[in-house]
Amino acid sequence: MRSILFSISCFVSTLAIADTWSDPDWKRMLNESHVITIARVVEGGDFKAKFKILEILKGQISTKEIWVTGFSNKYGPIDNMRIGQKYCLFLFKSDSSKYNSPYRSSSNNAGKKTTKRAYESFNFVMSQPNGYYTWTPTAGTYRIRGNRIKYDLLQTSEFADYDFSPLNLFRDFLNAYFNLEKRQDFQQGIIRNLPALSQQDSQKAAQSLMMLYLTGYSQLIEPLISLADSGHEMNRFALCKQLGNIKSQESRELLEKLLLDVSGIVQGEAVRQLSKYEPEIVGPLFLSALNSASSQGAYPSLMNPVRNSLDGGQLELIRALGNIQYQEATEALLPLLRTKHSHIFGTVANSLIKIGIENEAWLPELEWHFNNDTAGQILRVCRLITKQEIKEAKPLLMEYITSHDKTIHPDKAYTISWWGGLGYFDDEETRQFLKDEFARVLNMPKPDTFIDNKDDWVVAFINTFERLKIEGMTGGIRTYLASDYDLQTEKVNSPVMNAYFKYLVVSSTQDDLDYLNEVRKLNLSDRELAKLDEVIAAIQQ
Repeated sequence: MRSILFSISCFVSTLAIADTWSDPDWKRMLNESHVITIARVVEGGDFKAKFKILEILKGQISTKEIWVTGFSNKYGPIDNMRIGQKYCLFLFKSDSSKYNSPYRSSSNNAGKKTTKRAYESFNFVMSQPNGYYTWTPTAGTYRIRGNRIKYDLLQTSEFADYDFSPLNLFRDFLNAYFNLEKRQDFQQGIIRNLPALSQQDSQKAAQSLMMLYLTGYSQLIEPLISLADSGHEMNRFALCKQLGNIKSQESRELLEKLLLDVSGIVQGEAVRQLSKYEPEIVGPLFLSALNSASSQGAYPSLMNPVRNSLDGGQLELIRALGNIQYQEATEALLPLLRTKHSHIFGTVANSLIKIGIENEAWLPELEWHFNNDTAGQILRVCRLITKQEIKEAKPLLMEYITSHDKTIHPDKAYTISWWGGLGYFDDEETRQFLKDEFARVLNMPKPDTFIDNKDDWVVAFINTFERLKIEGMTGGIRTYLASDYDLQTEKVNSPVMNAYFKYLVVSSTQDDLDYLNEVRKLNLSDRELAKLDEVIAAIQQ
């Protein structure tokens, strides 16, 4: 698989695996690593390894050998460091409290969350006076073979198909980054070779541009200008970053050209760099480019634990227009809320919030979502309504709640909740609607499926009644329990019964106490009986 940065995919859902992480960018890794060293493995392993120090490029190490962990993740990828292998390592000291590995935990149950070997290896290294750990399982360890090293300055993540590059060049880059006196000579050497590289090797040209960018080169010269017409996406992307160092009329005009690039990734980086200029200059530019901008971005594949992503031109323009609070963009942004993509919806909504719009302006777009029952978006619509306190949207939400098919799974009972639905608006109209709608739900037929959506709705209503302290609803709840539940021991711990118990502290009658006493006659466990007695005592106080 090629690097995340240039593997293009559609938007994906949240990754449902045990461990995920984001790799740092190069500036952060260079600046914040305690130690950067070239070292050889003298004792190998899959979760820990001992290294002999060959050269220190940043920081200080008082011993000739060090232990290192964190280069493998407990659920994968798992690297096996072998004796004799050489690496350039970006490390933290084991006593650092600022940077935490996913293995680090003070919980006694931590071992259950990791493989035994991974957990024991990490704790062993952390206990050593010469112990260090890497940034992530995919960033901070770069393999060296002979006089060549495998890395990519477009991202810190290490992938198997990277090319090996001259180690001396990488060492010179690090020296120039940390030593101002060596920087100018290093940059001039890169510039001399850039024209030939741009014609012969796009990957090496992109790496050279990134070296100029990271070392802060700030002049606009012909070899850079010509790269704006490079046929290689990586070159144009890296050029955008480099142009951001310059901030001149000429560099801005070049970025404006790259804003219209055929690649959404290049467009996105052009937006990020142009955002450094004054809003009155870039606002009209961003707005004019919005309609033709590409939605292409760089996102991780579904099974990749590294979650770094890079938005393309469209999303970066939307975000930038919000960040500069460009009022003229409101009319263009509002229709973009009509999307089934959560990432787009959230980005557009956040930008409109930053710009500041009247509540009524949201209504046509929110109504579109309710009318189309957009999958996965209704919760976000509800949270937007409550977060922005769009009271004008209450009729739309009420109509959706009433007309929505409540047998559909997954349920949308959150629409009446106090934390992100109609219950947030605690007024008399809302309270009466909730009571009436609860009565309609109780009359719903119970679904003939394993998943009981009716129960989910009933629980949501009871929880909202309890939170808003709406009294007088226990009769309907008892009727539901009597008609849809046989009074059996296993029902005492059901979600409906538990919600009912909590609500009784807010509102209860003698009939409720009689019902609880009937429940008490069941063959309950000591724990269940204690819980029931606690509820009865709370009611009687």
